[in-house]
Amino acid sequence: MVIGTICAANHLPKAACLASSLKATQPKHEFALCLVERDRSALCSIEGAFPEIILASEIGIPNFSSFVFRHERYEACCAVKAQFMLWAMERFPDEQDFLYLDPDVMAYSSFEELEAVLPSSQIVVTPHQLHDENSEIGIRENTFRTLIAGTFNLGFLALRRSQAAADFLCWWNSKLQALCYMEWRTRGLFVDQKWALLGLSFFDMSILREPGYNVANWNVSQRHVTSDPSNHYFVNGKPLRFFHFSNIDSDRDLYFFKRFLDCSSPVFSLREEYLQALDSLGAREFYKTPWSYGQFLSGDPINLETRLVYRSNPKSLDRLPEPFAESNSRFYAVMAESPRTPSRAGRKTGHLLSMNR
Repeated sequence: MVIGTICAANHLPKAACLASSLKATQPKHEFALCLVERDRSALCSIEGAFPEIILASEIGIPNFSSFVFRHERYEACCAVKAQFMLWAMERFPDEQDFLYLDPDVMAYSSFEELEAVLPSSQIVVTPHQLHDENSEIGIRENTFRTLIAGTFNLGFLALRRSQAAADFLCWWNSKLQALCYMEWRTRGLFVDQKWALLGLSFFDMSILREPGYNVANWNVSQRHVTSDPSNHYFVNGKPLRFFHFSNIDSDRDLYFFKRFLDCSSPVFSLREEYLQALDSLGAREFYKTPWSYGQFLSGDPINLETRLVYRSNPKSLDRLPEPFAESNSRFYAVMAESPRTPSRAGRKTGHLLSMNR
């Protein structure tokens, strides 16, 4: 199996922790990192953590400059996912199974259930929730988030080499190339995730309903994490396969953990151990790293409104084919010529957007 992840420089320590946990728990599998930066310079001393590294600009996305300019950093890392998986299938022609994991994941034991199901499955996804919430607070804090973010968490996607998997990736890629934005208020888009739910209508997708996969702040209310004296972890009595530490940078995950868990829950010690591992890799400094696609070639920062103009105004796409060579003022001139301009109001994120990623 080939396991891949995607990140920008700010999350490299997370990707390194993921790689280390996979090496310990899935030693026979390959690992590849797709870095969404202009070059590899941000890797510095952490480069040795990754057996295979590819830049997003090298995986075959046409008109890459135009593509990446339309996205904010988080959106861009989601938007390259399908193309990265297609690249992996070409890069590793002898491999049959492929798995994508978000960089803020830690593996704790071998993925036995996934390996058992993949030979007879072509596309495997995991739901955010395996059990319905039965309390008002659970519905408000978790169910509503899932309705916005999508049924499946695409921090996990497994594929078996097949025509069906290739067809799904090509279809999904066509959506992500054009419509992978965090615009849930205005267009119902939640980067890559909502497209997978639509894909269930068109493709034969298998749903992995194992409690030990994708344990995270959005489902700990229904997934009871325990440990034994040997520090083996279990979820509803079954082995913990991986924990998804989404929202840990903002401490929003802690809000939900405290909301639903007793202070004695092993989740808190798992979280603290993960934070210590990140700190040992210099995560606080990496987190400050500016995105290399966050500025023009002149060095001036790209304003959010500029990206919104470029992605929403056909004139800008035609008239400014090399957007990084331009300036914010040039885009504002294009915006002034257009009768329709994007509104920052549509980009606001509220309480619900400590979301399921």
